[in-house]
Amino acid sequence: MIYYLEKKEQTTYDVINFLYQQEYGTDVDAIATNTNLSIGKVSEILSELTHDFSLYFPDYDVREQFYRNSFNQVIKGSKFSIDLFTNMLLSRSIFCEFMMDLLHERTINHDIYAANRNISLSTVKREWRSLKDNLARHDIYIEKEQGFFKLKGNEEHMRYLFFVLIFYSNYAIPNYLTRADLQFYDNTILNNANEQSLRFLNIMLYTSLIRIKYGHLVSDEAEKHLFPDDLSSQEIFHNCFNSFYKGCKLPSKQLTRELNFLFFFSTILTLINIDTLSKMEANIPNNFFEDSLFPEINPIINEMTGIFNFKITPTEYFFLISNLSKVIRKKQVFGSVLELDIDFSGLNGFPKFVERLSNNLRQHPLIDTRHLFAIFYPILDKRKQPISILVASRLGTESQMLLQDKLQRFIQNDINFVHFMEEQPDIVVSDIFIDTKDTPCFLIKPYPTLKEIYRLSFEISKYINRDNILI
Repeated sequence: MIYYLEKKEQTTYDVINFLYQQEYGTDVDAIATNTNLSIGKVSEILSELTHDFSLYFPDYDVREQFYRNSFNQVIKGSKFSIDLFTNMLLSRSIFCEFMMDLLHERTINHDIYAANRNISLSTVKREWRSLKDNLARHDIYIEKEQGFFKLKGNEEHMRYLFFVLIFYSNYAIPNYLTRADLQFYDNTILNNANEQSLRFLNIMLYTSLIRIKYGHLVSDEAEKHLFPDDLSSQEIFHNCFNSFYKGCKLPSKQLTRELNFLFFFSTILTLINIDTLSKMEANIPNNFFEDSLFPEINPIINEMTGIFNFKITPTEYFFLISNLSKVIRKKQVFGSVLELDIDFSGLNGFPKFVERLSNNLRQHPLIDTRHLFAIFYPILDKRKQPISILVASRLGTESQMLLQDKLQRFIQNDINFVHFMEEQPDIVVSDIFIDTKDTPCFLIKPYPTLKEIYRLSFEISKYINRDNILI
């Protein structure tokens, strides 16, 4: 959603996003270097963020998000969330105000925007042109009809764009739905109703009802992709949600299409869980493997298993088939707007994952690298190898065993302790010099304190995440 921030807010987002990508924190110099800003500018932005966050979220302690210590370092707090900062920056953006006025087809007067925001008219017009350019990336255009500005383009793309914008800006909308309205989930094999699915569905229902109110309906073209999901109950869904559309006075065929659209959205909210699938194998529909996308999906699976050198179980195969099918159909319906949705740039492993992909998979027309990562990560994670560590101590076995026990408690990764360099450890930890050749060696004092163990574990964890031993 960074395209929907003004230049100043984009710069602020760059600073907070760089902090998000760090495991524990960083120093001001590093932020300045990586965002092409001066140290003074970074300090100014951090001060403004602290002040603005406290005003915008008075019930939250900003120090639980981040704080600066006496060494000019920026430390991530215990409850750091980039979503809160995105919410704050996006909700006060002029782009968000433009878009909400376009959704409700209100009068858009640049002079009023300039006066309300205490900015120049030329600035408003510049941001308006920028919005039009950003929308054009997704073949969505702003046109004037009978004195009102309206959005033109693919209706399903526009609805998903509003969904993402409302979600990330936390724009206030009515709560149409309660847990009782999700009873259709209780009659599905997957049974995955939760607070997030309630929120997502409420946003899309709200968006759809507003769009229908102004005569913008789901297209005939989209209908061929709104396939019935054999793992969910479409009939029960229609019965649950039909009442919300009564005031729309739609013809029966169009009402069914709108309900099918919302039902489709409900089925692609989240990925299907492997453990859930393992419990329901006996209930897999007989026609499930007749999906027309199979000829496209199977080569993706074969290439991925070859690149990462692993074999899959029947349950994992079903997991990959069903989730790849979900994501591909999601892209068929919502198009390039999907690229505004998820950002994995701050996740450990993602850059290395993309690096190992073939050009064919990096540029695949049906699925992007972020969704490949989201789908294949659970399978790769189950196959990750323990970190191999050799611990040596001049004080003998008792000291060595004590150090191993403390490392195991502080390092989150699975560890396989070895005893000889011939066993080719990934890391050596020692209180005495050892010629480890190319193997990283971390030196520590005999009988280290807990603070020293913590510092050592922190450095080892940084090394593990940097070299991404997982994949």
